[in-house]
Amino acid sequence: MTSQLETNRLYEFTPREIEVWGYVSKGYANPHIAQLMNVSCKSIERHVCAIYNKTQHVRHPMYQPRVWMALQYREAICPSEER
Repeated sequence: MTSQLETNRLYEFTPREIEVWGYVSKGYANPHIAQLMNVSCKSIERHVCAIYNKTQHVRHPMYQPRVWMALQYREAICPSEER
């Protein structure tokens, strides 16, 4: 089965975006992510916005964007991880 994000060219995400995306998928709030990464909250907001923009066409109508983003991360980055 092919991930929806594979069609979105996963390689377009920067390493930093993937790192932020991982924290989002664990349920961390932006201020907590900023503290963990030792950056400003505004930087995290920019990364999250970039991730939203790059995954825009794979939104799901039944999920909030941040939840759907977390599900897509798990499917794209950790496909063999037990859910």
